[in-house]
Amino acid sequence: MTKQKTIPLLLLLVSGIFSARGQTGNGFTLIGASGGSDTEGTFSWSLGEVATQTNPVDTLNNQLTNGFQQATIWMVGIEETAKATFEAKVFPTPTEKFLNIELSAKAPKSIHASLTTLSGQEVLSAELKSSSQLNLSSIASGTYFLSIAETSNTSNKLTFKIIKN
Repeated sequence: MTKQKTIPLLLLLVSGIFSARGQTGNGFTLIGASGGSDTEGTFSWSLGEVATQTNPVDTLNNQLTNGFQQATIWMVGIEETAKATFEAKVFPTPTEKFLNIELSAKAPKSIHASLTTLSGQEVLSAELKSSSQLNLSSIASGTYFLSIAETSNTSNKLTFKIIKN
């Protein structure tokens, strides 16, 4: 690398190091994006802001901070759905012709089953008893979702992945 290219690159690197740290001068502390402390030992952290300035306001050691300080932390997530109040056994999977469904004793009296493709198209629908059998012989081979839900409360449901050979 030539000297003409090395010197500007070196200057850029050195200025980047100093801009990320706190700088002090004329009675104030300039705190970079990585945070820092002043001569009094107080600590401030700045997120996304190049610098902030802290000055004493009065004799009671109050301070005024200029710049942007993020005081709120935002948590992002996905709310989990409620669990079903009943249990079910679905077998065999993979299956070729029949799918057996056994509901637990806690299952509501009115239960509905819906078999859908991966794209959401319903291919089979049935009302279930405590022990039921679905005939899948007329359905094409593939992967499906079986939703078993309380008829009066569709949020109280179980979903199973079904493979039809």
